[in-house]
Amino acid sequence: MEKSLPSESFIIIFVPDESYVDSVVSNPKFADYFIENIPESTKLAYVYHSSESLHAFTNKKYLSFMKRFGPNVKHIIDCRELNTEKITKWKCMVLPRHYNSLIPRLYPIAALNLTDYQALNQHIIKALMTEFNILISEPGLAIELYPEKCAGVITTDVITHSTYCGTEQQTALDDIEDKFKSQLLPSSQLLKDINPQEIVPETEFTNEPEIYFVGTISMKPNGKRCASCIYVNVKGNHPHKQDEDRTKPRCDFQNSYGIMMDCSEGTFGQLYDHFQSIETVRVVLSNLRVIFITHMHGDHHMGLLKVLFERDKALQALFSSEFVSEHYEDLKIFVIIPHFMQKWLEIGSEHFAYKHLIKVIHIDRLNPEPEKYFYLDDPFPQEECKARVASKCEPKEFEDCLKHIENMEAAHCEDVQELNNLLQAHLGIKRLYAVEAFHCYEAYGC
Repeated sequence: MEKSLPSESFIIIFVPDESYVDSVVSNPKFADYFIENIPESTKLAYVYHSSESLHAFTNKKYLSFMKRFGPNVKHIIDCRELNTEKITKWKCMVLPRHYNSLIPRLYPIAALNLTDYQALNQHIIKALMTEFNILISEPGLAIELYPEKCAGVITTDVITHSTYCGTEQQTALDDIEDKFKSQLLPSSQLLKDINPQEIVPETEFTNEPEIYFVGTISMKPNGKRCASCIYVNVKGNHPHKQDEDRTKPRCDFQNSYGIMMDCSEGTFGQLYDHFQSIETVRVVLSNLRVIFITHMHGDHHMGLLKVLFERDKALQALFSSEFVSEHYEDLKIFVIIPHFMQKWLEIGSEHFAYKHLIKVIHIDRLNPEPEKYFYLDDPFPQEECKARVASKCEPKEFEDCLKHIENMEAAHCEDVQELNNLLQAHLGIKRLYAVEAFHCYEAYGC
């Protein structure tokens, strides 16, 4: 913070939890902005408080600290435990609900267990509003700060609950069903009363995978969550099915395996949202055998260490060390990453109890390097890293890319061969393809 601020200004204060309160309120830098120390030429208009914990805003020291900014300051409170989960969790369900309406067995969804924190903590909100000029931040709420004499604080509902559970949502579902019918049936047989669930009988999906959309690629409020992690449950019972056998630690790892295609931020949290209990999530993670990270962008791998960390904790909670040693082959997990991520993953997993279960395979063992997707007379050596304009290169045909992959198979290392055996023998994946994609050259398809 600089002492010489414009005539109107704001301060952002992040307090992770109550244990940080003492260090924040004793910070001498804030003293310059207390009401008794502010010169007439400077006016502090807004103080934005962000905390994961509600206890920070009930702490007497912190409340006294807030009062020292003066009665005319607008305090904006951003705390998860003062919000409602309706918007954030319904937002996560938009894409799964669309697909579930067509093929429920292939795209299962769970009933949302929503907590209305605003209602539960209404007495705290009222107490804050009695003492201060308060604005409670909410999910999807855009806050624009203007000089007080001009417009003050303007809030806009970028995202509302009605967007997802109102008439617009139903209209979108109806539109998808109509498109599904028109693609599946000849126009002469298209009837409005056809049920999509009858088109693809439930019994035909007994051994089919289940597909879950999790992860988040952006923190920016918008109408869609844009999942960038797909969890695939292969040849197993519903991981979220709550029966006597499913809630116990399972030893039959041949029954159900999991694959993740990318692992973005929020992946673990949304697995928990979907399956509703930590016990079930532990089983899901213990069954996770393969994670594909398609490329280096953070929105595709920022959840990887968290998922591996929680899997490590799940194995410790479910099984003894003797059991893990005995079933090493069944608990091993293959992580396919760009080789630039190798050191990062090693450092991040250094203190895992079962770090030896993580088998790293570099992307280029399965997938040609990006430059191999183009016909170039004199391609750059792999060890060099030079910027090139991809639009000036002629892309290879898909068939040529597949031929290149086939030529690589003879040189596959032992770990890759082991991965292929797992994919083919237990997951029913006969071949792993690499395809050229617009957003990312290093993409996969099974």
